[in-house]
Amino acid sequence: NNGFNGKIAIVKIEKGFPVEIEVKKMSGEEKKAKLLISIALDNSASMKGDKMDKLKQAVFAFNDRLTGEGLIDRIEFSTTVFSGFNCVVAKPFEETTIVKEKFFAGGIPFVDLSIAKSIEKLKERIEYFDTKNVSYYKPWLIVLSNGENFGDMSSSVELITKMASEGKLTYFPFALSDREFDNSLYPLRKLKKFITIKDTMY
Repeated sequence: NNGFNGKIAIVKIEKGFPVEIEVKKMSGEEKKAKLLISIALDNSASMKGDKMDKLKQAVFAFNDRLTGEGLIDRIEFSTTVFSGFNCVVAKPFEETTIVKEKFFAGGIPFVDLSIAKSIEKLKERIEYFDTKNVSYYKPWLIVLSNGENFGDMSSSVELITKMASEGKLTYFPFALSDREFDNSLYPLRKLKKFITIKDTMY
């Protein structure tokens, strides 16, 4: 990626999320590079109750840990949620606080739109980094799905495939339960096997 001239020394993964990153010296001096994580979050009606409560807690805890451990200047994340017939950004990259009211269960699961919105925001943030000469690592797209979907998935599958093949994106799909997936999600599942998170251990 533009501006990147170093390497990650340590990346610790805990329950699907990066919680520790150490950047080695780059070009003879210590520099900080950004990691962007865009999360397409499933807040559909199937997530009502304990599932959504636990998922919110996980997102809030992740944000608190980034702040508490001083990683907020290294890692930026954004979350996209379903809202009626649309998808909206519940937490933008540039904000360090979370508005809890924006995380609710009940949206219609248009997964294709959610992924498209997540990638759109990733591209916007990278464009901003480029204008400010900010170093960054290859961004992550995390898709959290409970198995429901409305509509065709071809557009988002094409987006992910193109960006991944160009070395511009790392894609992590997670199933929030072991329930049967909607058939329309098959192209997305074929792209990369979903990692199942059981018993709401988010």
